Amino acid sequence: MTTKLHEILSALDLADLLPVFLHEGIDDSILADLSDDDLSRIGVEKLGHRRKLLKAFAGVASVPSPASPTSVASPGEAEFVPLFSNSLGLPFVAIPRFPATLFCVWPTRICDYERACLELGKPFPEQGHPAEPDHPVVNVSWHDAIDFCVWLTAKERDEGRIADDQLYRLPTDLEWSAAVGLPHEPEASPEERSQKIRAFPWGLVWPPPRGAGNYSPDLEVDDFLFTSPVGHFAANQFGIHDLGGNVWEWCMDEYAPGGDRRVLRGASWYGGTRSSLLSSYRHNRFPGYRDVDRGLRIVRAGLAHLPPALEEIPSSPPILRAECGPRAHGNNF
Repeated sequence: MTTKLHEILSALDLADLLPVFLHEGIDDSILADLSDDDLSRIGVEKLGHRRKLLKAFAGVASVPSPASPTSVASPGEAEFVPLFSNSLGLPFVAIPRFPATLFCVWPTRICDYERACLELGKPFPEQGHPAEPDHPVVNVSWHDAIDFCVWLTAKERDEGRIADDQLYRLPTDLEWSAAVGLPHEPEASPEERSQKIRAFPWGLVWPPPRGAGNYSPDLEVDDFLFTSPVGHFAANQFGIHDLGGNVWEWCMDEYAPGGDRRVLRGASWYGGTRSSLLSSYRHNRFPGYRDVDRGLRIVRAGLAHLPPALEEIPSSPPILRAECGPRAHGNNF
């Protein structure tokens, strides 16, 4: 919907800029999130125009986040109230700019993935280090992650927990950005968007403060040598945990158009470089790649709101797996 956008541009006598906004797919839901840099990048050249627009956009309500206060998952403290919890006990919340997508508040856990492996007759991946059931599962490839989503979709449709026009999948690159709190990113691909916004999940300072997340032991910000329990560190303003550190998380997208590599976001317990910890950093690997700091996080979405890579698929979950392309075996780079 672009009703507010039309009204604002007309009121400011800037209606000639409407094609610029429409070309970038900008609608009313993200106006309040736009920055001066965003407007400059999409082609609003005059500083005076950008200032007027930002002032007007600030009064437009964006997609509301849940009303409950942000909290941490430490013992004895209140937890963020989810909008939906599934059969595995995974909680989901809303994110800005994507009203049809519910985002899981933490990575998929060992206990969740074990359930899928048991029912599918699939071997559980070697974790490579001591880990409890509430730690994120690792050594999972992009293809493995798709299999998990297909299994969970079929299971919960059969149980009547989700509708036939809903499914579980990996987040898109831009959904992940919205969940971590980044503003609209106008670049066309994850490769072009990587490292453009110089902020971290905890803020602007470097190095990360104590308790910022589960990162490399060299940074001395946490007490974990490997993975940590999901939700151990504070949630962000949307009630989402572990968007910085713990495990790299697969996304749906190709890193570059026409390329074979897929996007990973969020850094891990092994990560420690300043650039790789940026919220806007995009890591990339072939879809068959597995490692002890790679995991997954899922979203619940509708078939009417599929990412471009999957927009042609029918409603059958097995087709989701087939549409994602040929498999690569082993720990390929």
